[in-house]
Amino acid sequence: KKQVFRKGPCPDLTSYALSTSFTKFSLPEKDEGFDELRFEWSSQQKGKDYLRQWIQDKKTTTRIEDLHPGDWFANKWKEWQKTLQSWHA
Repeated sequence: KKQVFRKGPCPDLTSYALSTSFTKFSLPEKDEGFDELRFEWSSQQKGKDYLRQWIQDKKTTTRIEDLHPGDWFANKWKEWQKTLQSWHA
C-alpha cells in the first residue's frame, strides 16, 4: 500500500497535545498572508479532503481530554442521586 506520510520513531506531538488540538488543524490559505501556496503531492482540494477525513477519523478514535458535562447532565445526575438516596433510606 502506498504511504504518503512517513511515520518517525517518535511522534511530533504528545498524545495529550494531539487530542486537545487536532480539531483546530487546517491547511494554510492565501488570505492568511502567504505569498505563495504550493501543494506538491496533490491538489489543494485533495489536501482539504484528506485533512477533513483524518479529523473525522481522529474524532471517532481519540479520547477527548477536556470534555466536561453540561447543565442537562448535571441536573439529571442530581435527580439520580436524590432517587438513589431515597431508595437507600
